[in-house]
Amino acid sequence: MRCRLGTARIAAHLGCHALTVRTVLKRWASEERACVRRGRSGPAPNTARRAEATAALGALLAQDRTGTAAQLAGALGEQGIALSTRQTRG
Repeated sequence: MRCRLGTARIAAHLGCHALTVRTVLKRWASEERACVRRGRSGPAPNTARRAEATAALGALLAQDRTGTAAQLAGALGEQGIALSTRQTRG
């Protein structure tokens, strides 16, 4: 007997996106196990930089004044922390 599960159920079980499951299943025929890899591609997170940026942003937000995301990004830039306006929104 064959068990057929939908990509959404498989993705929910694995903790990933349904499109990822669909892509792997399509590539399985030609690549087999080579198409399956656990983990994310790219470099590891830079936790030291994140902590530095979070602390600096927290200090700016604790000041008794109002600022836009662009102003916060500019103030962080003056401290040598390069973040875009979009990254300062949260």
